[in-house]
Amino acid sequence: MSQSGHRYTLEIISDSGELLDQLAADINWEPPAECTRFTGIRRGQIPAVMATGERVVQPVWHPKLERPYVCEFYLTVFGDNGEQVSAEIPLSYVGDLARRASARLVEKGVLQAGSRFHYRVFAVEDSAATQSEPSAAPSFSVEEVPRALPLHTGCLLDALEDGLRFGTMTAGDMPVFIPHHVLTEASVLARQAGANETGGILIGHLLRGPGSPEIFAKITAQIPAKHTRTSLTKLTFTADTWAAVRGAISQRGQDEIQLGWWHSHSFLKELCRDCERRGDGTCTTNPSFVSVEDVALHRTCFPRAFSLALVISDSPCGGLGWELFGWRCGMVVSRGFHITEALQPAPRLVTASIVNRESQHGKN
Repeated sequence: MSQSGHRYTLEIISDSGELLDQLAADINWEPPAECTRFTGIRRGQIPAVMATGERVVQPVWHPKLERPYVCEFYLTVFGDNGEQVSAEIPLSYVGDLARRASARLVEKGVLQAGSRFHYRVFAVEDSAATQSEPSAAPSFSVEEVPRALPLHTGCLLDALEDGLRFGTMTAGDMPVFIPHHVLTEASVLARQAGANETGGILIGHLLRGPGSPEIFAKITAQIPAKHTRTSLTKLTFTADTWAAVRGAISQRGQDEIQLGWWHSHSFLKELCRDCERRGDGTCTTNPSFVSVEDVALHRTCFPRAFSLALVISDSPCGGLGWELFGWRCGMVVSRGFHITEALQPAPRLVTASIVNRESQHGKN
């Protein structure tokens, strides 16, 4: 249950400062609460149990616009024994709401497609504003059973010593380690799929050292996604996909869990086939991103704060690239990771194709 004591309103403003729309901001606090709770577990502030629990959200007033306008949110989650963990949630968390609102304004002709807009949020006190509360008593109730995190024992210092940094590291992110052979396998599958998307599930373990509360993730393998529906820009997992993944994990018998997923972005092979900039090296198109559909799948299938999404991008101009995404403050964002086993020989296909990424590598 989320208690706020405030109701939030979203304002959409044109680039010239004109107020275009004002609507109730129906904010889903579950993702940032999940991230806040996991941060508390990693700090040793609360037990390693993931549960919804009670949370309280308070607005932080804007220093220039002042009350009732908000510059960020202050979220607190509570443990079963009175423990509490707090986090500052940036205003950008409501960016998706603002983008959807702007899209509706484009449909109405109020806002031109591609034009810039701004948004702001204000809060009004309302003692009855308790989110996730049903309007009427249901005929049945569902009680969440808290589940302990499936933690294994491991040494983070040893893992850091053996890994190569890849991408931009951000303080506060959970350390993640991916073997080079997993990246290679996914890259080969992406190449074999041509321009269409393909993907798979990342499995492995969550680990914690005996003398530290910090948790880190080690990917051990990727399971190619079978029985999917695929197209140039879309990958859909089916019930048969998940059944096959569960069967593969069970057959491996290594007590692994699903830590995330990977999918390819190779659509530029088709869309840029006749690109005029393909030969002169001036193309700056970057397919290493997560789309609205990707984020929706991640939120639905991988809502845990430790869940990861790896994008294998492949384009005629940029070659093959890797980009890892994960949860931060309830948002799916790009993040760095560590590559293990990187000094082992790799197939010619991959080593000859990684372009403009080597500069991001460095011994940790």
